[in-house]
Amino acid sequence: MAYSMDLRDRVLALYDEGVKTKQVAEQLRISPAWARRVKQRRDRPPRKVGGSVPKLDQAARARLAAWVDQRPDATLEELRRRVKDELGIGVSIGCLWNTLRALKLTFKKRSLRAAERLRPDVLAQREAFFEQLKDVPLSDVVVLDARATSRRSSRACAGGRPVACDWSAACRRGTGSC
Repeated sequence: MAYSMDLRDRVLALYDEGVKTKQVAEQLRISPAWARRVKQRRDRPPRKVGGSVPKLDQAARARLAAWVDQRPDATLEELRRRVKDELGIGVSIGCLWNTLRALKLTFKKRSLRAAERLRPDVLAQREAFFEQLKDVPLSDVVVLDARATSRRSSRACAGGRPVACDWSAACRRGTGSC
């Protein structure tokens, strides 16, 4: 446990008054060994605690953030290779993970379907499809449950005309037909 500078100063002040190590330790509720160490290292400042120099400095972190903005679906391995090739810094996947998390950057992969749905031509096709659906009578709509589809599932028993059918109920009955 790291002690405060104030406590170190009080230990040294007691030693300056001529108090013995055992009494200093009892009075300040510290170990005698630590009290002796403070006295022996009187002229040296306390050592810095923890921390290390990050492999990616601020400039490298800014470049990494720009790369993620440019291509958010890049994998950690791709980013690691790019850091090695362009910055000349070898980093692990874990280092990249922690750096991106510290920068509050997400790097979730986007599905092609999600990106495709936002294209203007796809939006126009979807709008046109829903416009066509407005004219379809409800009796002509076929509802299929994906758990019970087959080649015959889109045709009704009567006349081969599509009708709405609760296939999940048909499956529960075991009949497989409306």
